[in-house]
Amino acid sequence: IASLTVGDLEVRDKRRDDLLSARHIHFRAARLFPSELTNEKPAFDLSADIRDLFLPKGFSLPIGRKIESFRVKLQFMGPFNRPVNRENLEAWRDEGGIIEISSLESRYGPLQMVASGTLALDHELQPLAAMSVNLQGYIPALDQLSSVGVIGPGEAAIAKLVLGTLSRREVDGGQASVRLPLNIRDRVLRAGGIKL
Repeated sequence: IASLTVGDLEVRDKRRDDLLSARHIHFRAARLFPSELTNEKPAFDLSADIRDLFLPKGFSLPIGRKIESFRVKLQFMGPFNRPVNRENLEAWRDEGGIIEISSLESRYGPLQMVASGTLALDHELQPLAAMSVNLQGYIPALDQLSSVGVIGPGEAAIAKLVLGTLSRREVDGGQASVRLPLNIRDRVLRAGGIKL
């Protein structure tokens, strides 16, 4: 088992007058040793908790460079050999290796996400994902994505309409939330059938 906790991290690049910072970072990793390794048993367990992460200017993310929180718990299923290289990744994939994401939570700008699902690798070692996602704050997030040109105004309007029909209000009168499938296939991200 390996564990790392860092508080009030600041990494400065004086040449570019840039900064990466985080209030809290915690990583925990454990290599598991089940008596018999199969693709149905976890070989590696990983969790991460990051709070108030501010990314450098080189990260031109569409809703700003601050990620309020990011938490993930996942397990690598199936036998995996080191080092992490193309040959070992292909062998792991071919033997049915997948990543089970039991929990993924994130707050980024107005968007809040809670998700779980499965990741795998395709024949080009690109990600394949099948996840269930609960989103809040998607309307202001779509407005911001449209304002910076990531998606067009028409696509944003259609996405709002579709997500609005799927949404439900929280019992306490909070903002709308929507649960939908999120898939990655052939390097395309789709949420509820909408290409992002």
